[in-house]
Amino acid sequence: DILALSDAVRASVHEKFGIDIHPEVNLIN
Repeated sequence: DILALSDAVRASVHEKFGIDIHPEVNLIN
């Protein structure tokens, strides 16, 4: 599930770097 994956990525980024990324930001492309 793409949404679950992006949520997991955001949570991981937030935990590792202390920043929030927004759902409209596509880190893959």
